Amino acid sequence: MRSSYEYAYAKYLEFQSIPWGYEDKKFDIGYKIYKPDFFFYNEYGKITKIVEIKSRNAKRPLNHW
Repeated sequence: MRSSYEYAYAKYLEFQSIPWGYEDKKFDIGYKIYKPDFFFYNEYGKITKIVEIKSRNAKRPLNHW
């Protein structure tokens, strides 16, 4: 895991007995290669959900828009 937030999310998924994969696939989005954090699959092995974990920027206020 690359952060304590990712680690905490993985521990939550394990506690809930939710199967998941970590950085299983890369996507070329034009200006960079994007590797999302968590992947969830259906019973046929097809991706059903992708979750990216981001930490909050402490220097940026919560109401930034």
